[in-house]
Amino acid sequence: MGNALKIRKEAIDIMVETINEFNIELARKNNMPEDQIQEHVDATHAQLEYTCGLVYDALKVNNYLK
Repeated sequence: MGNALKIRKEAIDIMVETINEFNIELARKNNMPEDQIQEHVDATHAQLEYTCGLVYDALKVNNYLK
């Protein structure tokens, strides 16, 4: 994997992890059962990766990222 692709993947992983942390915190505040929280995290993982990839690419194309 080239360095640019590695950086992209790492950035997307950070975005997904951050979103998941916020979602988990909100779900717990709303008393969602832990098993449902994990199901939600698992079910949305691929979509979050895709969406965060789109955001990363848009930032890159518009010269907000080096």
